Amino acid sequence: MDDMKVDEEKAKKQKDDTADMNVEEDGDEEEEIPDCIKKLPESEQQKAIIKMSLRIMATGTLLVILFSDPMVGILSAFGTVIGVSPF
Repeated sequence: MDDMKVDEEKAKKQKDDTADMNVEEDGDEEEEIPDCIKKLPESEQQKAIIKMSLRIMATGTLLVILFSDPMVGILSAFGTVIGVSPF
């Protein structure tokens, strides 16, 4: 009898834990704005966000430019070593 009660409690706890993992928040996600930008007036916020996004995109583009050509060379050499034709 006690075993059955323990099993029911375990099942309930497991069900609650599973329900907690599957909970999705309702509504739209709020945009995360850095504190330094939140303090600015709204017109300045837009400029700061655009400036920050351009900087991040430029950094990403630069990284792709720097690393893509050497990576292609490495993969090409690896393909030659294992005997795979380029096309």
